[in-house]
Amino acid sequence: MDEAHLQSHHYVPRWYQKRFLLPGQNVLCYLDPKPETIIDGNIRYTKKDLWYWHPSRCFCIDDLYSMRFGRMTTDMLERHLFGAVDRNGATATEVFGAYDDFKEEIHEAFRSMLAYVGAQRFRTPRGLDWIKRWAGVTDQTATLMAMSSLFQAYDTMWVEGIWEIAHARKSVTKFIISDDR
Repeated sequence: MDEAHLQSHHYVPRWYQKRFLLPGQNVLCYLDPKPETIIDGNIRYTKKDLWYWHPSRCFCIDDLYSMRFGRMTTDMLERHLFGAVDRNGATATEVFGAYDDFKEEIHEAFRSMLAYVGAQRFRTPRGLDWIKRWAGVTDQTATLMAMSSLFQAYDTMWVEGIWEIAHARKSVTKFIISDDR
C-alpha cells in the first residue's frame, strides 16, 4: 500500500452498526462525548456533540490498523485478521439473533462470537492505547503486533469463562456502545 493512501478502518463494523437501525432508517444518532473546540484567531467555538451519520462514517479512523515497515504501509491486519473475525462474527450474530433452540451451527457460532467479542476488546482506539501502555511501546506497528497476540489469549479466556447475550427487544431505544474515549 502506498504511504499517501489512507484507509478508513472501522473499529465497530458497519454490519454491526446497521443491526441497530430500524426498518427504513439509514443513519445513526452519533454522540461525540468530547466535541472538538476550534480556535481561529479571536473566534472560539465547540463543534456539535450530536450527529446523524450513516454507519460508513461512524466508529472509524483513518489508518487505525495500518502497519508501517520502512516506507511501506499495509493494512493486512485489517483485511486478514479483522476481515475473518468480522465475517464470522456477522454470521454468528445472525445465528444467535434467531436462536430459538439448539442447532448444529451453534457450536461454530459460539467460537466465532467469542472471537468477535475478543477482537472488540482490543481493536478500539482505547484498547490500542491500553496495549501501548501494557506492552511499553509507542510504535503503531509494535502495538498492532502485540494486539494480535493478546487477542488470541483473550479469545481463549472468553471460551473458558461464563458469558451471556443480552437483548433489548422491549426497548424502544437501541444503543451501540463503544469504549472509545
